[in-house]
Amino acid sequence: MVVVDLGAAPGGWIQAADSVLRGSGTIVGVDLLKLQQGVADGEGVQFVQGNFLDPKVQARLKEALLDMSGDTKVDLVLSDMMANTSGNNTRDGALSLELCEAALAFAVQHLSPIRRATKVVTPSGRPTAAEGSKSLPIQFIVKHFASESTEAFRKDLARYFRQVKWVKPPSSRKDSREGFFVCAGFKGKQSAETESAEQAPAQDDLESSVFF
Repeated sequence: MVVVDLGAAPGGWIQAADSVLRGSGTIVGVDLLKLQQGVADGEGVQFVQGNFLDPKVQARLKEALLDMSGDTKVDLVLSDMMANTSGNNTRDGALSLELCEAALAFAVQHLSPIRRATKVVTPSGRPTAAEGSKSLPIQFIVKHFASESTEAFRKDLARYFRQVKWVKPPSSRKDSREGFFVCAGFKGKQSAETESAEQAPAQDDLESSVFF
């Protein structure tokens, strides 16, 4: 299993993923800040320091994936990226959306679609049936600051994933607008966009020169 952790510092999600994979997978983290000492020392773990929105950092991430797994396809994308909040909900929502869209663009380009009659491993470590099952594998988790753009972003997610849920962890303050979109069952870029084109007017593609 290949996992990418965007906004990885200080390294908690990398440690959690590593405890599930037990050295049998690949984990690549990206963040402006350094990881806590020892987090990137595990077998199959690599860290790229820098701003994910920088094309040079994106290129380094791609190189890391190629070096470690021989491919740029991944099974799970985690994004804990969040700009410092200012108290201005409009500004904070816009900054969060930019990071969320960047993470989604990467996921759409690099996630492996779920195939029928295959077995996959969820983040819980348990194997589960693939497409067609009620328990689809989680493939994209992204932190999001709720705003007037939230519903539109949810619809974007639903274009590419069969299940999309909003989750607010118990540890999060009740008055906080931060939460996570948890997405399962990636449809595949071509399949999702064909389906979307048949069901609704064409929308701008998520790709741009900034992203992979």
